[in-house]
Amino acid sequence: MWAPDIYEDSPTPVTAFLSIAPKISISHCFYDLRSTGRHGPNENAFAIVLALRQTRVKYIADLDALAKTNPILAITFSITMFSYAGIPPLAGFCSKFYLFFAALGCGAYFLSPVGVVTSVIGCWAAGRLPRVSQFGRPKAVLRAPDT
Repeated sequence: MWAPDIYEDSPTPVTAFLSIAPKISISHCFYDLRSTGRHGPNENAFAIVLALRQTRVKYIADLDALAKTNPILAITFSITMFSYAGIPPLAGFCSKFYLFFAALGCGAYFLSPVGVVTSVIGCWAAGRLPRVSQFGRPKAVLRAPDT
């Protein structure tokens, strides 16, 4: 329902871009997948989510002990999420490393620390999913009784 409002008030070049760019991107992804037979991590995560949806996984809590029920899917999911987080030596680390040094090289000294902070936040978010899928839900904390 939001699309008509956006298209109505936007300039023509913006409307053209918003209507064409996603289609070009999706077409390229399908062409790349069909021609080379391999896919990147962006597609890998969606394939894993689709495979998990077939096993009735809808929430993060449903990933509890995925390593016991489907270990190969859990390992693939964990490696993909660690790559998104930028853990070395995975591809996500290399891309973030080159991006930050390119920002420093062109004089964007404010942009690199902001990127590092957002990467740390992303590590927390992307690291949560493999932890739940490998080890299950966090156990309740036992406290000593107050005396």
